[in-house]
Amino acid sequence: MSYMLYAREINPRDLLSILQYESSDVLRIDYLSVIAINREERQIWRRLLASRRLYYSRIKWVYSYLTGQEPSVDQLPFNRPESYHAGVAEQKQADQQRQQKLHALSNQATDYVVVERLNELLERQQYEKNLIQQINEQ
Repeated sequence: MSYMLYAREINPRDLLSILQYESSDVLRIDYLSVIAINREERQIWRRLLASRRLYYSRIKWVYSYLTGQEPSVDQLPFNRPESYHAGVAEQKQADQQRQQKLHALSNQATDYVVVERLNELLERQQYEKNLIQQINEQ
């Protein structure tokens, strides 16, 4: 008996689930850049913020590529962290969850263009993870 294998593409709703965190994520990073302990950390947060904005722009591009539409999503509210260190911990946890979601999507993708874009985003996440590690070393 022979089985036909069909390519399975990612579900665009999974991209929307990532995008719902955009506003709170960007606001948290911006807030942490303002209250950072020293100038070096503020600069790192600003680099992270620029990278994150590009990241979300690329997620939106992938969504539009797959659906032919601009994404529309209800944003989750921003909750100010209790302290700078708590905010850093929250950011690390949120980044780890986002990375797991993106990695799962990358494993599911079959379209060459989507695979390439998701791999670029995974590389960007690694870059951002390295930036946050620099904050912890300060």
